[in-house]
Amino acid sequence: MKYTIIYDNTFAGFLSAIFEIYRLHLPVAGILSKNETPLDLFSELYSVETREEWARRVERAIVNQAGENILDLLYCAFLSEEQGVENKLFTYIQMLFSNENAHFAKNPASLEMLPLLKLAQSVQREKHLFYGILRFQEVGENFFFAEIEPKYDILQLLANHFQRRFKKQQWVIFDSSRQYGLYYNLEAVDVIFIENFTPPEKQDQFTSFWQTYYKSAIIEERLNKRQFRRMLPERYWKHLPERQKAYSL
Repeated sequence: MKYTIIYDNTFAGFLSAIFEIYRLHLPVAGILSKNETPLDLFSELYSVETREEWARRVERAIVNQAGENILDLLYCAFLSEEQGVENKLFTYIQMLFSNENAHFAKNPASLEMLPLLKLAQSVQREKHLFYGILRFQEVGENFFFAEIEPKYDILQLLANHFQRRFKKQQWVIFDSSRQYGLYYNLEAVDVIFIENFTPPEKQDQFTSFWQTYYKSAIIEERLNKRQFRRMLPERYWKHLPERQKAYSL
C-alpha cells in the first residue's frame, strides 16, 4: 500500500511531510496540499501535522548536503504553486539525500533540478518586478497600503526589501488573491489575514502623482505597445494608478 501525503499548504508543512516520510519509511504515491483532490484511488491518505522542529531539521539536512542557495531555490520553486510541484521537489530531495555525487545537487541540467530551477527563476523575476511596480497609497497618518495580485505567492519575499525602503512608515501589503498580507509596525513585519477584505477607495496624493507622472512621461506616438505589454503584462495593471487613467493599449 502506498500513501498520498496531505499537508497544510505551507513550506514548513511540506518539509514536515518530508521528515515524516523518512521517519516512517512511507511508500509515497504523491504529496498534496489539503486544498487539492487526491487522484490516486488506490493509495491511502496520510495527513501530516506541521511541526517547526521537523521542518528545521529537513532544512538543515538540505543545507548540509547542498548549501543555502539550494534551499532558497527549493523554497522559490514551492512558491510557484504549480500543480504537482511538491512531487518534483520530493523527487529532487530523494536524489539529493541518496546521491553520493557531490555535484548532483547543483547540476542545472539534471532532470530533477531543471524544472525546479525554471520555476524558481520565474518566481524571482516576479519578485523583482514588484520591487518596481508596487504602489502604496496613504490611508491614514503615516500609514500606507498597497494591494497586489501576483501570479506566484511572492508576498513574503517582498518583506525585507520594503522594510528597508520604508522603515519609518507603517504599511500593509495585501495579496487579495490569496487573502493575506504583511503588516509593518515600525519594528517588525507580521503576516496578517483579513476576512471579507475591501480595499480602501481613497485617492491620495501618491495616486495622483503616478497618474500625472505617467501622462507627462509617455509619448503615445513613440510607445511600442507590444513591447510595453511584454515588459508589463496586463495582469498587473489593475493595481497601478497610472494605468487606471492612462492610454488604452
